[in-house]
Amino acid sequence: MKEDKIKYFVSRKIKERIDFVRNIKTKDKKVAILYTFVNPKTGRLFMFGESKGFYTDEIFLNKFGAKNVTDSLNKDNQKLFKGNFAVTDLSLLTEANPDVIVVYGNGGEKLKEKFAELSKKNAKFASIPAIKNSAVAYDLPHYIGCDIKDAPKMITKWVNFFKKLK
Repeated sequence: MKEDKIKYFVSRKIKERIDFVRNIKTKDKKVAILYTFVNPKTGRLFMFGESKGFYTDEIFLNKFGAKNVTDSLNKDNQKLFKGNFAVTDLSLLTEANPDVIVVYGNGGEKLKEKFAELSKKNAKFASIPAIKNSAVAYDLPHYIGCDIKDAPKMITKWVNFFKKLK
């Protein structure tokens, strides 16, 4: 219920700022959405991809004219749970070839290290546009569970990140 209220509020705010959003050059940009979690006891990184057609698409990507390509990471066609699936092979990002990667959760730093490691070992991984052009957002606020009063700041951060893309 809270998620629906936030989704409605955020969508309304984005519509109100449509002139601001028009300057964003994201039409047809390919975006991968990853949620990360580090187990505090083991330090192990867990990653989940958000399938196309769910919240991020509805609230941001569709309005920005961008395309969610995260499903390319769901090699085994895992059943979705609330639009998400476990990501076990980051090398599949070479197939998705995203222009932008958005990372949520507390595992951003660990994922940044993994991306650096994979880039050193694999030239094809290093040539992914999002990696090559440093178009990875490790600190965008997640909108689910966001306080209504914080939503305008959250929307502005998203818009500003996408606005600065080339």
